Amino acid sequence: MVQWLSFEKGIKHGNTIDEENERSIQESQKYWYILFESLVDIINYSASHNLAFQGYLECFDPNHIENSGNFIDLSKLLSKYDLTLHNHLSRINKKQLNNHYLSPQIQSEVNSLMSQAIVNEVVGKIKQAKYYVIMPNCIRDITLIEQMSVILRCVNTSTGNLEEHFLGESETTGGSLTNVIRNELGKHQLNIQICRGQGCDNGVNMVGIKKGVKSRILTINPRAFLTPCDCHSWNLILVDTTNTSSIAKVFFGWIQKVNVRFSKSSKRWDLVKDKYLLQWLTV
Repeated sequence: MVQWLSFEKGIKHGNTIDEENERSIQESQKYWYILFESLVDIINYSASHNLAFQGYLECFDPNHIENSGNFIDLSKLLSKYDLTLHNHLSRINKKQLNNHYLSPQIQSEVNSLMSQAIVNEVVGKIKQAKYYVIMPNCIRDITLIEQMSVILRCVNTSTGNLEEHFLGESETTGGSLTNVIRNELGKHQLNIQICRGQGCDNGVNMVGIKKGVKSRILTINPRAFLTPCDCHSWNLILVDTTNTSSIAKVFFGWIQKVNVRFSKSSKRWDLVKDKYLLQWLTV
């Protein structure tokens, strides 16, 4: 009887074991929520400023002066002003935590989730605008692997302004450029039939009459009209114009030789800038 009365009194005052466990769970949830909010802000800052995440050695000691990577170093910096983050790093240094959620795997996972959220936002804007223009561009990375970046242009229905959004990139190995574009659009459930334009350079692989990307897309969607790159167009015009005049060909040839000669040496480059170039001339 006494135990029942004690239990009833505990329920009224919230002092039962279940209530204490519930409060402990809620406090733990609040702790991890505040911590993850700080970590996501650090990852967002590093990614938006193109900063490398990892360093030479992962060390969470605030007195450690060697490079531990931007992510960990920023975490240690903010821990001076954030009590939750400070306590978390202290528990890591004391080896009181087995899972501290600061590993490179967690960083990559959060980065991927944020990237996917941005892509979903971009795709939502494009679907809301309905019509879009595709602007593919191929370039080789540092490992000499050719990749295609896909950029879409659409109208922001809220402001009425034209916006360009980076959708993603894909390796072009093993398939035609047209298939790569179609696969990238299909991955985000974007119908190529509502594409109303193409923007690309004047390379044969892009604007070729028979096998170019432009022709293949026009076969699928006749309303995806081509707008060639202005800079590339002017470059081709300059090359063709120069070839028709021997004087112009020699002139631009000498300019190229002078540029190569002086740009190979920093000393010669400083000399030509200080002694021979006009103040208004840009090099």
